[in-house]
Amino acid sequence: MSQKKKRIDFLEGEKEILEVAYDGGMKNASKNCQDAIKSVAERLSCSEDRVKMWIGNRNSKVKGPGGAKIPKTRYTRGPSAYNIIAKTVERGTLSGPEYLKKVATTWQATPDEERKTATEQAKKIKLDPHLNMTKDEAVFHHLKLISKSI
Repeated sequence: MSQKKKRIDFLEGEKEILEVAYDGGMKNASKNCQDAIKSVAERLSCSEDRVKMWIGNRNSKVKGPGGAKIPKTRYTRGPSAYNIIAKTVERGTLSGPEYLKKVATTWQATPDEERKTATEQAKKIKLDPHLNMTKDEAVFHHLKLISKSI
């Protein structure tokens, strides 16, 4: 059975050298960082593998618990006439695909005049996103946007 490696922490001065190199771009073990890794390893009189391990641990520390958070896709467009019409369709107990078929059928059966009205309504909402919201709904909406940006 192999023995466990003894943990050897870097000293404060060594950590400063590693941090300076990290801030200078030595953020991974790719080919473009090999020279920096080799240089730092020689300066610290340690193996390149130990420096690479420190880089990996440092990256994990930056990402925090649970790994990197992938930002949610921002909405780039407002509602469309189709969305306005779809809101009028009752879902009831329909499954997702059944509901979408019902919405598509309703959209196809919608007269051009109603579509134009829905298009105008969608344009108004795009210009003023809080058009049909109560004060509380608007505040909640803003708080939600702020929490996503943090």
